[in-house]
Amino acid sequence: MERNFGLVDSLNTRTSLKVGDKGYYFFSIKTAAQKLSLDVSSLPYSLRIKFVEI
Repeated sequence: MERNFGLVDSLNTRTSLKVGDKGYYFFSIKTAAQKLSLDVSSLPYSLRIKFVEI
């Protein structure tokens, strides 16, 4: 069963990663920035995290 913890993927950036027998999901900052035509490479890491939460 998949848990989403109330997160909304409005930009469709959720990506899966399999490590051994476990699966993980994360939201790609790179994909979100590309879809919004933004350059986030110069942002501090803490602001990149906030960017994904938007």
